[in-house]
Amino acid sequence: MAESETPESLWDNRYREDPAPREFSFFLNEVVNLLPISGTVVDIAGGNGQNAIWFALKGFSTTLIDISAVALNQAQAQAKQKNVVLEYMQHDLEKFHMPPERQWDVAFMQLFLDRELLKKIPDSLNTGGVFLFAHPTRTNLKKHAHPSNRFLLEVGEIYALSTELRSMRILKADEDWRASGRHEAWLVAQKIT
Repeated sequence: MAESETPESLWDNRYREDPAPREFSFFLNEVVNLLPISGTVVDIAGGNGQNAIWFALKGFSTTLIDISAVALNQAQAQAKQKNVVLEYMQHDLEKFHMPPERQWDVAFMQLFLDRELLKKIPDSLNTGGVFLFAHPTRTNLKKHAHPSNRFLLEVGEIYALSTELRSMRILKADEDWRASGRHEAWLVAQKIT
């Protein structure tokens, strides 16, 4: 990041340079049976909205949070094309973590690593709510140069992180090479109190 560049402008520029919609996460199809039938979802650092749109198409009332206004505008255009409604929230998650006094039935976070934010996710879930997290590990570097080392989970770290989620029952925690081609850690946990 250039000295004068803010995190917001950095991500705005990245989405301007690469506005193409991406496929929704393979992870979601693998864990769909662990989701509630309906309810509210927050897609955390969800970029231009491919996963938020997936949830909305499944009938969930979905909030998309990202720092980039450019990404949120792209998501809005895609949602309109798919004839779904999303709530858009421009918010700096690294600086302020999750919006206070908001809770959802599902929290989804992928390809965004903030260990302190992760530990606070239970505060953003209703009782019975489900947290879905997928992120590459250092093993991913064997086949892919990105994300770089500093943005990766340590091998086996997902198990330690799962024990730090208070009031949560772990439904799934593992890491492996996935059909996406990435070596990812996956975590699914449910808030029990």
